[in-house]
Formats: sequence, C-alpha cells, structure tokens
Amino acid sequence: MKKSTMHAKVIGMQRENFLLWRFQAEVQKMRVEMASIKRDAEHYSRQWAVWLLQDLLEVELEDEISVTNQVEREKRQHGCLSVRSG
Repeated sequence: MKKSTMHAKVIGMQRENFLLWRFQAEVQKMRVEMASIKRDAEHYSRQWAVWLLQDLLEVELEDEISVTNQVEREKRQHGCLSVRSG
C-alpha cells in the first residue's frame, strides 16, 4: 500500500512539474510574441509618422505652388511682370 501511494505521489508530482513546465513554455512563447508585436507596432508607428509628415509637406508644397501661380496670374492680368517694368 505504501509503495503504491508513494508511486502515485511521484506520478502526481511529475504531472504537476510537466504542467508547470508547459505553462512556463506558453508564457515564454507569449512574451516572444508580445515583443514581436511591440517591434511591429513601433515600426508601423514610425512609418505612419513619416508618411504623415511627407503628406503634410506635399500639401504645403502644393499650396505654395498654387499661391505662386495665382500671384503670377494676377501679375500678368495687371501687367505687373518684372520683365515689363525693367
């Protein structure tokens, strides 16, 4: 009886150790996945910031070109080109 009880305890402890090991392996796997997700998020965040800045600069450039073209048209309409005045 004692031998079978001891054997059952050993098997129970082995099972608990295995379950603990499996749990720790899953936790480690989740840590690795979370680190990967964090790296991806940081990368895409930087890409998004670069894209947004580029988009804003393009809009500003388009606005500046538009204003410059409008000023040139108005100068031509009023005969105020610097070439004529010189």
